[in-house]
Amino acid sequence: MPTDTGTSETVHVEHPSRSAVLVFYAERVLEETPMTFDALAEAIAIEYERRVPAHARSVKLAAPSSSDYRTFAKELGAVSTRTKRYIRGGMLIPSDLEEAIAYALPAPYGLQCRRALARRYGFLGAVSPQSEAAPSDAEALSSICADAGGVIRSVGEALADGRLDADDIALAPLMIRQLHDLMSDAASAIKRIEDRTGYRAPRPESIRTSPPTVIAAIPTGRQTVSA
Repeated sequence: MPTDTGTSETVHVEHPSRSAVLVFYAERVLEETPMTFDALAEAIAIEYERRVPAHARSVKLAAPSSSDYRTFAKELGAVSTRTKRYIRGGMLIPSDLEEAIAYALPAPYGLQCRRALARRYGFLGAVSPQSEAAPSDAEALSSICADAGGVIRSVGEALADGRLDADDIALAPLMIRQLHDLMSDAASAIKRIEDRTGYRAPRPESIRTSPPTVIAAIPTGRQTVSA
């Protein structure tokens, strides 16, 4: 699972804007996976056309569709050039393009990106089992173990001296983010178990599983903007 530093889990990144979050995870994908920029640009264009009706689009970004190789390559080049203005050119990403980028990112980067965006509003991103972004049952439940492992490592480092205090402030953002991820996956797992088995667990007052939406909003209680 990628973290806010790509392959490293020792540093936490504070993103200054929603555009910065999208750019960060797009760059992680390009640096850490075989996905090329052209492939990412095409995926973004496809998601943009699928998610935003033509009359509501603020960006001219049409997915290449020609059956002729040369024409297709030309169309893809144009899409890549336009996309590069936002990912690497420093231009602010329009709000109607945000979802397309977040959903064009391959797993697990896309989920981490959407969760980072949700945290900027003070919410956790718990994926509904009914959503198009939902993983399989095995993947969903195993992710809880992966989240718990990350928490154990970071908390274990903080407790190396036997106590948690102000000296551990550098690790605090990472520990909190990992705990938020664990809470998100746990909320998703509860909803999944209920849906699959028909059992309805009693609801705590502080946390309730959400209706079947792509991203479930669960207040985190945070007051600072952090992704």
